[in-house]
Amino acid sequence: MIVVANKRKKMDTLEREYPGCVVIDVTSNSNDGDFVKFSPFYPHGGIPVPGMSRTAACVEGIWQGLKTFESGEGISMETLSNRTMKNIKRTVRTHGRCKGHLYGDRLLEYIEARKLIYLPSYQWVLENRLQDLCRKLKTMSATRTVVLLDYETNSDVEDWTKPLSHASLVKAYVDAMPDVQPSVSTEPAPEPAVDLNAGDRVRHAKFGEGTVSSLDATAGKIMVDFDMAGAKTLVTRLAKLEKI
Repeated sequence: MIVVANKRKKMDTLEREYPGCVVIDVTSNSNDGDFVKFSPFYPHGGIPVPGMSRTAACVEGIWQGLKTFESGEGISMETLSNRTMKNIKRTVRTHGRCKGHLYGDRLLEYIEARKLIYLPSYQWVLENRLQDLCRKLKTMSATRTVVLLDYETNSDVEDWTKPLSHASLVKAYVDAMPDVQPSVSTEPAPEPAVDLNAGDRVRHAKFGEGTVSSLDATAGKIMVDFDMAGAKTLVTRLAKLEKI
């Protein structure tokens, strides 16, 4: 099972709510190894920008870079290219009231921009940059509760009053993935034992011809008295004896 929790919640509280859980921080300030790559600020690079024939460094750079403001300030190519994970947000406090997000030649309102810009961009990253980590989460969540930490917990795309939680998008994506199948051994199956009985004459590539003296089916061994090499005990499945 995967659940989303606010990063500000105390660890002992999480452990009481989800005994034995695995807690993973998926924010830009994560110290949990590669899981920081789930952050919208992470510069994966090469992410297609919805409505434009170019790519961007990170999902948050797309979301912030396509904003336009009442001050007349338009989209920011610098923000689209920002790979530092810093100074990406273009806030109302700094830039004034946001008019909307530019999508091609259309100016989108907030919820529509979420659906046509943010969601497709983040899904592209999940599908093209984070498949190994998504499979790892799927495997972990099959046996333990995995708690994803985010600064936001809102999973409702239609709720414009709260920022959307990217951790909730990770949860939805991983939950929808097919169960991870156990790995299949690539070792070749052992060759079947030759149908032999005591007294049979046989030929071996190295030891030449000989006579089967006895077989031990339980131990998987066969004993042969070779004419030139003397008595040998061989592993039955590996013996490669030819009956003559």
